[in-house]
Amino acid sequence: MKNSYQVKVNNAFDFKIDKQALLNVDTFEVSDSKFHVLHENKAYKTAITKASFNQKSYHIQSNNTRYEVHIFNELDILIKEMGLKISATKKSQKN
Repeated sequence: MKNSYQVKVNNAFDFKIDKQALLNVDTFEVSDSKFHVLHENKAYKTAITKASFNQKSYHIQSNNTRYEVHIFNELDILIKEMGLKISATKKSQKN
């Protein structure tokens, strides 16, 4: 695995982010959920307003615009391609 991530924003935009792309973003943590982000000489006031680590789902507000973001690593993508569900649980029936 190459440390790349598939990101879906607002169930409309899909793109990949790799380690190099993350290195090109300057981030300063203002508090536990607020960040100042500098990307391509543009500043963004960003806050994580809701997070579900297990579901890899985040609600983010950046410069007064809200986004719903889902992050999938390469293993998540492989599991989906195999036709399996990541959060599925198997129930056994006892007679």
